[in-house]
Amino acid sequence: MRLLLDTNIVLDVFLKRQPFYEASKTIMDLSKFEQFDEYISASTVTETRPLTERVISQLVSEFHINEEYLRHGTGDMFIDQKPKLVRQLAEELALSDREQRLLLTFLSFPPETRAQVLDFAQEFAAKLQQIEIK
Repeated sequence: MRLLLDTNIVLDVFLKRQPFYEASKTIMDLSKFEQFDEYISASTVTETRPLTERVISQLVSEFHINEEYLRHGTGDMFIDQKPKLVRQLAEELALSDREQRLLLTFLSFPPETRAQVLDFAQEFAAKLQQIEIK
């Protein structure tokens, strides 16, 4: 599902404006759980005030917003964080390249497809346990 964020939601979170900060942050965090694809208008950033390099750097760092999108309104709005997270997991869990590719491929599927893959894997494992090798 797509969600167009109002300029005030973005500003509430970025500036930590009270009493709206917590509610606005909750809305922006929805994409982390893949319930929504969030978008902002390219004019959201320029309408509010000219951006300084420091503000651009903070937006890119804090919200993983694509710098090209902020400056020119082109490209994807958010930077995909999955490869970075998988690399962190790989370091912590000593995952092979093959295991990392498997995770990234799995995560590239829509949630419904991932659920089907998991269902298949569970059924397959259950049948393997039932088979007796003679």
